[in-house]
Amino acid sequence: MEALYFLNKKGIEKAKLNSLLSRIEKFIPAKVIEYDKETNRAKCQIMIYTETTDDKVIPPAPVSDIPVFNYGGSDFSFKIKIKTDDLGYLLACDNDISKFKENHLGAPPVYNMRHRYFNSIFLPAGMYNIDNDDNIYIGNKLSSSYLSINEEDLKMKSKVINIDASENVNILINNEPAISISGGNIDIHKDINFKGKIKINGVEGATGTFTDTPSGRTINIQNGVITAIV
Repeated sequence: MEALYFLNKKGIEKAKLNSLLSRIEKFIPAKVIEYDKETNRAKCQIMIYTETTDDKVIPPAPVSDIPVFNYGGSDFSFKIKIKTDDLGYLLACDNDISKFKENHLGAPPVYNMRHRYFNSIFLPAGMYNIDNDDNIYIGNKLSSSYLSINEEDLKMKSKVINIDASENVNILINNEPAISISGGNIDIHKDINFKGKIKINGVEGATGTFTDTPSGRTINIQNGVITAIV
């Protein structure tokens, strides 16, 4: 009888603990169903559903006005564009953050909302495999555009590389000026060795004499190859 009483008591305590834990929300997968880029807030659908006693599956009610996590500091951010159906995780906060969301200043809680998913932040997560073994990878799922880094080199792939030269752009090599871009002009401050043919107005193997305006030097090109600079 004592053993049976002990087992019943242990089962009751376990049931109470499970009931308590079921009311504490902390971390769960979710999907974006709406996103406002102006406020950086999302409406999310929790992806773990409830199953009823008659085997019906019921999704939880969506949660709205959820801040989306951006990694940042010192007025810089690492931001990923959020779109509908993006997956991630909801991280329920330890206390009410409704007042903090208004101006990002310290404030007391307004509601008693501890560990509830409607009082959480959304952490984007790419839940897919990337076929790249480098140490750091930044790019799209198909690897059609990416930047990756390993111990020996940096790789970059893209159909278009767009440099905003609305202000002066300076590229340094070993802390010395190498290329300067200002408006539509490009100045090269280092020697260049051409090992292939030069195209002029899209024509490969062109022949002609050209004058470098700033220096006044003449460049002779024969069949697309620089033959002399005088």
